[in-house]
Amino acid sequence: MLRDAIYIDGKVVRQVEGSDDWQLLDSPYVYRTVRVINGHIERPAEELQDLCGGFHALFERTPDLTAKQLDEAVVTTLTRNHYINRAANAEVRLHNRGGQWAMVIVPGALLDGERYDSAVIRPSGRTLNCELPYPEHFTSLLKHTLALHKKGQREMTLLRHNGDIVSCEGFPIYGVLQDVIYSYTPWSSVESRRAEALFARSGREVVAGTLNEKNAEQPEEIFVFTTNSLVSLAHLDGRPLVPFTAYSLGRTLQRM
Repeated sequence: MLRDAIYIDGKVVRQVEGSDDWQLLDSPYVYRTVRVINGHIERPAEELQDLCGGFHALFERTPDLTAKQLDEAVVTTLTRNHYINRAANAEVRLHNRGGQWAMVIVPGALLDGERYDSAVIRPSGRTLNCELPYPEHFTSLLKHTLALHKKGQREMTLLRHNGDIVSCEGFPIYGVLQDVIYSYTPWSSVESRRAEALFARSGREVVAGTLNEKNAEQPEEIFVFTTNSLVSLAHLDGRPLVPFTAYSLGRTLQRM
């Protein structure tokens, strides 16, 4: 049995044990956690672009899915779980089943409000010293690796690629050194595009940078753009970090 009703390949169900759907859930997939605001996915076309781009990169196929179909499936799933007229998250997965794609939608948490804002709590960050394939996409391998690494801890996990830290659990990561904002994530996503809009609104220039232990100077501040909020890290591998730029950006977010 399932606690929540989930969407599996065209239908919303509460029980999958003993059915063919169970094998589907165990197949590899790419995923995105989407925000549902005012009864619809926020930025549906962008979410679809990132989802299908990830699926094509891993499985060399492009799902014939439209933004409207994606939105309708997510809203139907949340409605069946009584998330009516509530801001919420939903995890959308595109599974690879025998060379064909199939969509799974799992309802997520209700949100405190509709605004994308700064997180109140500043978590610590810890570097994971292993490199995963396709770091620019949210994959089932990433999810399982994070679950094993975190083991219920609240620390956020920073991921490497070719020796450099390039993301925080798949989300874009930024650092500040001597009042310059550096972008350490070399790919575009819904979250990075949101960050770029905020930087432009704030009048802050951002330059590409690299983050690793060989840097002569380490950033004084590190923050992450997640699905729902701008998160400023309190520590990285035990080293204290400041929150000043993130707080300033947070004030701009409140005016957007």
